[in-house]
Amino acid sequence: MTFRIGAAGTVAYNVAAPSLVPALVGREALATANRRIEIARSVAFAAGPALTGGLVGSIGAAPAFGRGFAGPLRSHATLRSPRAAAAGPARRHVGRDREEGASFLP
Repeated sequence: MTFRIGAAGTVAYNVAAPSLVPALVGREALATANRRIEIARSVAFAAGPALTGGLVGSIGAAPAFGRGFAGPLRSHATLRSPRAAAAGPARRHVGRDREEGASFLP
């Protein structure tokens, strides 16, 4: 069960992250933002396993997992785009968003 939740979260992130970038930065900064995202991803793939192994070795697996789980939650709680802040609260509907996304499927 835990594996399925983790896999679903990974899929959701991999689909959502690229589509959020244009909403968070202007068109003129899109290339720079994508470059920085790819650099961060490359560093994470190269250094992440070694740092995680060291963390698990020093504090144990459960606390390391907890810290890894809490980080994205903190990020999500504090993330708000400048455009969204200027426009006020978003008027979105989950059902309409789901239908719009499904309309692109064959």
